[in-house]
Amino acid sequence: MFYGNYDVVTQNPTGSLSGGRATSVNVAAPDDYYYLYERQLTIGNANLKMEKVIKYSLGYQQKLSKKSAITIETFYQERKNQIQLQQFLLAYPQSYGSYGNRDFSSTKGVTVKLDFRRSGPIRMNVDYTLQFAEGTGSNTTSQRSLLNSGQPNLRSVLPLDYDSRHILNVSLDYRYDDDKNKGPELFGKHIFENAGANLAFRTNSGSPYTRSSLATPLAGGDFNSSPIVGTLNGSRKPWVYDLSLRVDKGFGLGTYGAIKDKDGAVIKKGRPVDLNVYCNVQNLLNTKNLINVYRYTGVGDDDGYLTSPQGMQFLESRQFKEAYTDQYNGKLLNPDKYNNPRRINIGLLLEF
Repeated sequence: MFYGNYDVVTQNPTGSLSGGRATSVNVAAPDDYYYLYERQLTIGNANLKMEKVIKYSLGYQQKLSKKSAITIETFYQERKNQIQLQQFLLAYPQSYGSYGNRDFSSTKGVTVKLDFRRSGPIRMNVDYTLQFAEGTGSNTTSQRSLLNSGQPNLRSVLPLDYDSRHILNVSLDYRYDDDKNKGPELFGKHIFENAGANLAFRTNSGSPYTRSSLATPLAGGDFNSSPIVGTLNGSRKPWVYDLSLRVDKGFGLGTYGAIKDKDGAVIKKGRPVDLNVYCNVQNLLNTKNLINVYRYTGVGDDDGYLTSPQGMQFLESRQFKEAYTDQYNGKLLNPDKYNNPRRINIGLLLEF
């Protein structure tokens, strides 16, 4: 089977103004212009165009055996009129920053899927994706460091912040039903009837980040103006791994809504009422994945400042060096740098 898809999506400009203000980037207030010199603000642009996403995909599916099939799909996604910071030079009464439809990006790649249909109690799916996400900006403020350094409105195509080149998903499902495959019989009962377990494994290569060649303090540091190592988004975070498990069992509670005639014969069967008891374990192995890093060291628990020359010089001027070091290292332990630990959810699902 061959298949294809073409899709065009447009949306209103999205994003909020920088500086902690909740106003949208496409809202321009008259007082921002009137007090432009006093406030030194980045103002909104009411003339922004709608953002557009164009998607293409082409796929081929082939049967391998009675229980397996392979699917190969190529895709291309292009984003236009994306919003980015822009510097308006020689404006009156002074140069100022606003937003424009300056950015574009694209994501292209190929996905290979292997589908092994249920053979007895087992079913498995495997899919691998190779993709490249590139563009001139990952968000509406990615050009801020360039503009703050006094450079003009330059643009170059670079890997985006969410560019993960390799993605692998494996799903293994082991399940018994209430028909032919009821599972083993113990003490005269099929205790595993309508029960099963699903094991899901996911891994992907690390996303890019910009490596800094200068260690700056955690509080008050300015990474936007520090020199970099290599190119923008030229370094990569480590791979991320995740293994999750879901175990559940269903119980039939009867039916409702049956209609009978005067003689008690069933005219219309009732709808079943089922109860499903499940236990969902996320991050089964309690893997500690590094998802954000300090740009100077490339790790998640040390920014390298205290051991750098400028950090050691600053530390010498502190009265209580040991106390300062302990508190500084404590502040470095940011939970946002790592994924969530193992989480177990137990629940009931009533279907009727």
